Amino acid sequence: MTGQMWDAAGRAGWDVTAGGETEIRAALSDLMEKGPRSRGVARPRGCYGMLFSWLSASRLARDPGPIRDILREHILDTVPVTRGHVVMGAPVAEPRVGTVASVAAAERLHPLTLRNILVAKGVVPVSRQHDPCGHIIVRHAEVDPVVRRLKNAVPVTRLPELLGASRPLVAALLELGHLRRIQDQALLVSKWGKAVEGADIDALSARLERDVAPVEAASDQRVPLAKAAEKTRLRLTGILELLFAGRLTRARRLQNAEGFAAILVDPMEIKRLVETPRPGMPASLAFMMLGVSPTAGRRLIADGEGAPLLQSDGQGRDPWIEPEAMAAFRRTFAIKKRLSLETGLKSGTVDRIIKEHGVPPIFDPARIGATIYRRSDLPEALNV
Repeated sequence: MTGQMWDAAGRAGWDVTAGGETEIRAALSDLMEKGPRSRGVARPRGCYGMLFSWLSASRLARDPGPIRDILREHILDTVPVTRGHVVMGAPVAEPRVGTVASVAAAERLHPLTLRNILVAKGVVPVSRQHDPCGHIIVRHAEVDPVVRRLKNAVPVTRLPELLGASRPLVAALLELGHLRRIQDQALLVSKWGKAVEGADIDALSARLERDVAPVEAASDQRVPLAKAAEKTRLRLTGILELLFAGRLTRARRLQNAEGFAAILVDPMEIKRLVETPRPGMPASLAFMMLGVSPTAGRRLIADGEGAPLLQSDGQGRDPWIEPEAMAAFRRTFAIKKRLSLETGLKSGTVDRIIKEHGVPPIFDPARIGATIYRRSDLPEALNV
């Protein structure tokens, strides 16, 4: 290199290092993006050349400073390495990234199945869904939970046996959301996409044992779930909703049977409950009345860091909202979209008043999908 080349390199290097670790790592990423690849994966030696060779030397004449640690951390964050592989003079204790192919091989999964699942979960971009599995780098922190769910998944064909349930009953449990598929998306055509969370099966079995009192023998007044549906002319989903809501007080569980085959219910009790309207409304109707989207509504009734904003019975895909819960929500919170209707003011006026008083929403509107205020924070002009 000539003197001018050294000067140019020094100026370029100074511009990068002056920006601190963030700029240095951005430059390292750019070099890796443009560097040579082996089977679709960039290799540090080819991307960083003499810098990598110098910092990888077992003996250095002088301390290179923090650049060595920065480069090592960058390599561990972006390049698949195996446990024990020496990078910058130190063995790797826990690899951070790997390829879809290597993860699939280690976990004994088909690589295409894993790739499709990861695409559906958003771990792998849709734009890469047809790339070779060995060319797709993924972070273990994002992939490992998905792999655990896959390995604990149960094929739908085994559910009747494991739950002591007929196929229509299994279909009802899926419809109500008590059994969750690994990924219920058209993108997934493999059997794993239709498999069910193993944890849901354990939770259902434990719930039946906990909530339904046992008996040694059946009585004339109680019948199996399928027979109850026939006698009451109700869908199994309706009977299951009553059962899981704890409203079937006469339900019993046979001690000499397993799963849903052990559950006996009283058709007369079911008829009485159906004939007597339950106070309240399904969550989907409550969301419409509150003026929020289904997505925002589900976040209102979800258990977050604290108690849900809108209390529900938590049953199935369309939980039940009691009148007291709706009243409590309306007393405590105000949804921005409805403030114009409540106050009779124009939406622009509502916006101006909120801005003038600096009233903050209780959550980031982008996160929850609706702008919600605590009524105690609103000025008098917006409180009705």
